[in-house]
Amino acid sequence: MGDNALRLRLRNLNNTQHFDIGDAGISPTQFQAATFPEPFHDKISVIHDGIDTDTVKPKADAVLKISDDLRVTRDDEVITFINRSLEPYRGYHVFVRALPKLLKARPNAQFAWWE
Repeated sequence: MGDNALRLRLRNLNNTQHFDIGDAGISPTQFQAATFPEPFHDKISVIHDGIDTDTVKPKADAVLKISDDLRVTRDDEVITFINRSLEPYRGYHVFVRALPKLLKARPNAQFAWWE
């Protein structure tokens, strides 16, 4: 067995070990559901976990008040980094290193981050 095949088997080990004791599984797309081994397909329901864009859509006159001095509208350029932890594993260092070049290319942009 090649390295790639072994790596894939190890990546799927958690699902393989636990799926037979579970009652159901959820996948956001048919494609992702189909990546599971055939014996698991009957237990997987495809339930889209995205945004219902018929209900949630842009509001042309929306204004986000950050503080008394700062408001953001649809016309403002905002660069965001949102993550649960500012660590290298989640790419924070790559983002921070890219900021100077990005802000030089987009001088009107504002930068915001949330953790």
